[in-house]
Amino acid sequence: MRSRNPVYRSITSLLLLTLSCLPAMAVQITASHPLESVVTSSPRATLQNFLNHTDAVFELLGGEYWHHPSRQLYEQIAAQVGPVLQTLDLSNAPPATRIEIGYDSAAFLYTVLNRIQLPPRGTDTRRRCFR
Repeated sequence: MRSRNPVYRSITSLLLLTLSCLPAMAVQITASHPLESVVTSSPRATLQNFLNHTDAVFELLGGEYWHHPSRQLYEQIAAQVGPVLQTLDLSNAPPATRIEIGYDSAAFLYTVLNRIQLPPRGTDTRRRCFR
């Protein structure tokens, strides 16, 4: 199971507050190459990328930003949210609110996914479910 921090709810609240205040222009995609997109070739890859990038955002929020907020860290968090939003299908959201809905959806989905444990890689869960 994923590790839980005693200030988990506070960090989640801070994430929602911070992300809801980010302007749309602050979303930048940062990767090894600026045009490189997040790997979404399979459901497992999409989920793993979502969790990895969201973990990085929560680590920044719960670590250095929590104790010493600064504009530089704020912009770093805003830049790391881009890959998280790329893993979500926001095509049905109105364009004007797409980023805000993406922030909320990512935070809510992350809190739900933190409550479950993923099966080990290579495990065929279909065989177990349909016996």
